[in-house]
Amino acid sequence: MQETKDFYQEILGFIPNEDGTFLFQRDNCKFDVRFRYARAESKGEKSPLFEYSIPKNFPSYCIKLKELGVAFEVVVMTKGGYFGRIIDPSGNPIEITCNEFDDEEGGDISTWSTYKRY
Repeated sequence: MQETKDFYQEILGFIPNEDGTFLFQRDNCKFDVRFRYARAESKGEKSPLFEYSIPKNFPSYCIKLKELGVAFEVVVMTKGGYFGRIIDPSGNPIEITCNEFDDEEGGDISTWSTYKRY
């Protein structure tokens, strides 16, 4: 449990609130997240615990997470933006999205084995 708590606080940058929610704050984006349990899908896959979106620089953001030890199940570039799926230490999938293709930091994830482009 502590490993999962550290993951959300130290790696993803969530700030715990007294009421059991977490505050996500990055750049100018703030929102509360309340974790929930979801039923497994028929394929045996877990539904995502939650999804969050970042405003820009998706490749660079993913690179930073990977440098901190986060493993990506998949990273996808579509016509509508980016999508990534990570797994927390407790085995819960988390989805990260971004509608912007620009990356001011010049990050490149196109050579990752988990990268797909549609």
